[in-house]
Amino acid sequence: MLSLFPLLFAMIVGLHISEFDELHQKLEPKLENTQVRSGGKLEKQVSGRSRALSTKNQLLLFFIWMRQYPTEYFLAFMFGCSQTTVSFYLATTLDIFYNYCLETGTIKIPSRQQRDKDSVWIRGVRLAVIVDGSEQQILTPMTKFREQSYYSGKQEL
Repeated sequence: MLSLFPLLFAMIVGLHISEFDELHQKLEPKLENTQVRSGGKLEKQVSGRSRALSTKNQLLLFFIWMRQYPTEYFLAFMFGCSQTTVSFYLATTLDIFYNYCLETGTIKIPSRQQRDKDSVWIRGVRLAVIVDGSEQQILTPMTKFREQSYYSGKQEL
């Protein structure tokens, strides 16, 4: 359903639909393995909500969580599963995505020498500065009238 609105999809997920589909194709075999439980058998549904999400929904769940960081309870409501299922899929998909990034060179872990070079000692403790360079676009109202109606600060008279 979300794919019917490309701009909204990109704002919520952080990827264009074509990028998401391309990444899904690359990760689908690994994501399918998250459905398999002990002994290579699929887990049998006894009662309650369905535990299985499609591989596309697993990846969508993960990217929404990474981009928006909603609670697991909210994600469970949105995807129609339990909070423990969401927690399980987030943990396994994070591991799969991290390993994919290492394999493709998207993430490079610095060597010990590089970490030593980039850190400083202060009072016997080694410190390194990590800069979060990500940002999210802030949507502002297009007209001055709407901007004033949304303004939450103290109004001058």
